[in-house]
Amino acid sequence: MGKLFDKPIALSIGPQGCGVPWIYDYMKSRGDVCLPSDAREIFYFDRHFQRGPEFYASHFNVEPQHKIIMELSTTAFDSPEAPDQVFKLLGADVKLICPLRNPAERSQAVYADYARYGLVKGDLEEAVRDVPQILFASRYAERLEPWLTQFGAENVHIVFYETLERDPDVFAAEFCALAGLDYMPPQKAGLGEKLKSLLPRKKQPDVSLSRQELQWLKNRLQPEIPLLEKLLNIDLTIWK
Repeated sequence: MGKLFDKPIALSIGPQGCGVPWIYDYMKSRGDVCLPSDAREIFYFDRHFQRGPEFYASHFNVEPQHKIIMELSTTAFDSPEAPDQVFKLLGADVKLICPLRNPAERSQAVYADYARYGLVKGDLEEAVRDVPQILFASRYAERLEPWLTQFGAENVHIVFYETLERDPDVFAAEFCALAGLDYMPPQKAGLGEKLKSLLPRKKQPDVSLSRQELQWLKNRLQPEIPLLEKLLNIDLTIWK
């Protein structure tokens, strides 16, 4: 099969809870990035790959001003099939960017979102039994290993949610460099200093965890940090 697109393509594969709404709003506001036209995610690489390349390509309306094509696919991160499907469809030259966050904080944030919208009931442990993704998508080393095997560690680029929280300009510059885009300050893109899309879009009741729940989460996910340090050969003091 020939190339699906005649422009470079970047795929963000970081899981839910790692800043994807902000990244999406930033990329959309730039005007030079072709994102899916009818939905944020296509779910092709983990749910719909049987529908073929034409199905995937049909979600993008590529125009002359677009410098790259991009999808932010949170569900691809923890799908065993996704790395192979990405390679088959987009080839070895796809730019892979993986936003990550302290694993316990990611799981806490995802649980809170699910609880706010009534997608889970009960406490954290009950929610994890009902929706295992809350926990297992934070097991980064296990989830990332198939991507590194398929594409090589040098081609899977990690960026950190904590950088986005601390300094959106630095985060945007880093993400743009990895995607092959010229840097555009978030202010110029219309987002300003605030992380607008990281805030609740409407007033929601606060969802907090008890001390016991926080310890339960930490006990299960703190060991992930040294595992990921070893896998990627990086220092993750940012999470310690």
